[in-house]
Amino acid sequence: MFPWHQYLLGLILISSGILHFKLSKNYETIIPSFFPAHSSMVLLFGIFEMIFGLMLITAESQNIGACGIMILMFIYLIIPLYWLFKKPDETSYSKWLWMLCVLFQIGIGAWAYAYLLI
Repeated sequence: MFPWHQYLLGLILISSGILHFKLSKNYETIIPSFFPAHSSMVLLFGIFEMIFGLMLITAESQNIGACGIMILMFIYLIIPLYWLFKKPDETSYSKWLWMLCVLFQIGIGAWAYAYLLI
C-alpha cells in the first residue's frame, strides 16, 4: 500500500489527462505556434498523463510512472516559459499566471521524484 499522497498525485494526473479530452480547445490555445498538430498533441499528452498517473499507483511500474511524470513536467515547461518571454499584448494571460505555472510544474515534477526514492 502506498502513502495517501502518492494516490493523490496519481488521481491528479489521471484527472488532468481526462481534462485534456474535455477541454482540448482550451489547451490548444496555449500551445506555441511553432508546435505542429495542436489537437493531436493535446490528446496524446492527455493519454500520457493518464497512463503515468496509473503507473504511479501500481507497484510494478511506480518508478517508470514517476520518471514519465517528471519528463512530462519538463516538456510542459516550454509552454509557460515561452509565454513569459513574449510581449504582454501577445497573450491574454498574466505573466504572474505563467510564473505560477512554472512553479506548479516544477513542484509536480519534484513530487513525482519523491516516489523514485520509495
